[in-house]
Amino acid sequence: MKESAINEARRNTASSNESHSSVRGSHAKPSDLHQEVERLEAAVEAAENESVVYGRIAHALAQGCIDLFHVNIATGEFVEYSTDDAHDSLTEIRRASDFFECCKREAELFVHEEDRAAFVAAMNGGFLFDALSRSKSFEMSYRRMLDGDMIFVNMRVSRMEDDRRFVVIAVTDVDELVRRRRAEERMQEERLEHMRSLADVDALTGVKNKHAYLEAEALLDRQIVEQSISPFAIVMCDVNDLKKVNDTAGHQAGDELLINACKTICDVFKHSPVFRIGGDEFTVIAQGDDYAQLEDRLAEMRDHNEQALQSGEAVIAFGAAWYRGDASVDTVFDRADRNMYENKNRLKLRSAN
Repeated sequence: MKESAINEARRNTASSNESHSSVRGSHAKPSDLHQEVERLEAAVEAAENESVVYGRIAHALAQGCIDLFHVNIATGEFVEYSTDDAHDSLTEIRRASDFFECCKREAELFVHEEDRAAFVAAMNGGFLFDALSRSKSFEMSYRRMLDGDMIFVNMRVSRMEDDRRFVVIAVTDVDELVRRRRAEERMQEERLEHMRSLADVDALTGVKNKHAYLEAEALLDRQIVEQSISPFAIVMCDVNDLKKVNDTAGHQAGDELLINACKTICDVFKHSPVFRIGGDEFTVIAQGDDYAQLEDRLAEMRDHNEQALQSGEAVIAFGAAWYRGDASVDTVFDRADRNMYENKNRLKLRSAN
């Protein structure tokens, strides 16, 4: 193109020179025609440079693409390209007129079954036209087969500003990015779960704390409202003489008293959650086997206290209350708490004697 335009201009120059010598009144000058040739040369060179620049930009944008299409969404005509990053090339490999039908057929072979319906719905001329009328591009991620492996890919559909019937569809491999991001999300969730578990654990005894009890109570209250509650009972426990031990033997001895008392409660109620809800107070939500055999468990607590009164071990006052269709857990808790204080007063009288 460049040579033909320039040669034509040069022929015109030569012809004009001959005419100038034989025809009077001609307005053309050799200098003017030379300038025209130079202008044409500059224009052709600029066009070639622009073509190279656009080609480089197109290739740069296409790098890393698994699939690359230029599609007329009005007619379904399309051109498919392959990219070769190693050899810095972009090659046409297919040209056809039924893009959306091809997508439906190939989705059965290459798109994960859980993503297939969304993919086919998006690969529709009407859908894309609507989506691209609201935005310059449309993106979706899905899983597809590549060389026998299932990978995550991202599809970006971009409209052409000069003719909105045409779009460029680029599919890129984002498998490593997605898997790394999901691994990071799992790690973050695990860290959050660990932090939540620490927030629910009593640092001294290792059982659940008051915050955890309030959450468990709220869950039971919801189940009561929904009438999906399972049988349960509340057992209140209080470690006797903690203040006396702290004052006479020191807080380390008081901590050991609490730890030993907590171990006793956990050994008795092996199948139920135990909560430390105050300095010397523990609560058990008796469920399952512990609920079914609650009288036996309470007998074990009485046996422990009989031995502790003789040996000087931790004496644990306790009281229980069964759920009997109460409106909330709080009423069951209050009954257990009253029963515990009655037991505590009896044990103190025995200790005094």
